[in-house]
Amino acid sequence: MIACLGSGLLALLWIAWLMQAILSAIQVNKLSREFLHKRRANFKAHQPSAAVIVPFKGLEPDLSACVRSFCNQEYKQYRILFVVESQDDPVYTALQNEIENYPHRPAKILIAGTAGHDQGQKVHNQLVAIDALDDRDRVWIFADSD
Repeated sequence: MIACLGSGLLALLWIAWLMQAILSAIQVNKLSREFLHKRRANFKAHQPSAAVIVPFKGLEPDLSACVRSFCNQEYKQYRILFVVESQDDPVYTALQNEIENYPHRPAKILIAGTAGHDQGQKVHNQLVAIDALDDRDRVWIFADSD
């Protein structure tokens, strides 16, 4: 009889523990959804103006998808500075054609010129873009074309 009472008590404790675990999981889920909602609201409220700097050299295999991904971000306050070495690079004309598809997104193509012997072309392109920034660009984002 004592063994029966002991196993019954263990069963009740196990059921109580299981109910507590379920209620805790529900509460954690509710709090995490509330946290994420507040975080998204803060993200949308604070969006300083940004400049996205993207150096290019040569045509990328899927240039359209690349430009589309840069132009269709959820973040609202940004402009894109595409940087190429020269207008002779085939990507220059391709970029011009692509950015025409996104009139809602401020985008500009900068011509950096040839890098010196002590500097790689990518770094040179990025430095030229930095020189083109102004006071409205509070955040600088560096990305690769691929």
